[in-house]
Amino acid sequence: HSYGGYLVVDVAQSAGAMHLDLHSMGVDFASGTVMKWLLGPPGVGFLVVRREHLDRLPSPHVGYVGVDDPDYRVESGPLPLVSGATRYEIGLASLACIPAALQGVDIIQDAGVASIEGHVLDLTHRLVVELAERGFHVLTPLEQEARAGVVAFHIDGAVGLARFLRHRGIDVWGYEGDNRVRVDPHLYNTHEDIFRFFDGFDEYVRKERLSPFSPQSA
Repeated sequence: HSYGGYLVVDVAQSAGAMHLDLHSMGVDFASGTVMKWLLGPPGVGFLVVRREHLDRLPSPHVGYVGVDDPDYRVESGPLPLVSGATRYEIGLASLACIPAALQGVDIIQDAGVASIEGHVLDLTHRLVVELAERGFHVLTPLEQEARAGVVAFHIDGAVGLARFLRHRGIDVWGYEGDNRVRVDPHLYNTHEDIFRFFDGFDEYVRKERLSPFSPQSA
């Protein structure tokens, strides 16, 4: 801000899992999706704009609900836009997905974001500690203030591990490019789920005779 810039934040991996006070953080723009931690369907996203920016930002696209004069003609001059966020609506939203998205938000609000954050940080702490104790290279920091709901680590055959765990009903994601696995527990997960993850993880490591992955070989 001191250099005239804007703070733009992607909150797709934190909204719904972590407490966010965008105003106190000085965020000008924040965008995200409801299909991750907000427990919603794909096809619905959101943009938060600091109120002071709303009326002075140009609208690259204009829809019928954003025009302030329904009888506007081009010869009348500049296109009059309504004030506020409505000026940026360019058409119908995904009407079928919005009710489902609101149901997810209701679940988050009922559980309480503070409670969810504490629970998620507790589960991710256990994941980070136990993976490190097994000698695997964990990308996610141990420090709580630098952690959210996603834990990533390296292991040879990451895609194979993810496939093996999914067959056991444990949903994680493996990336072939750098042998990285992603685990992201949420409010519905328990310590028992973490135990099941490590039970499957250890079985796969024994079966494949894997040693801790060296990131230098990625």
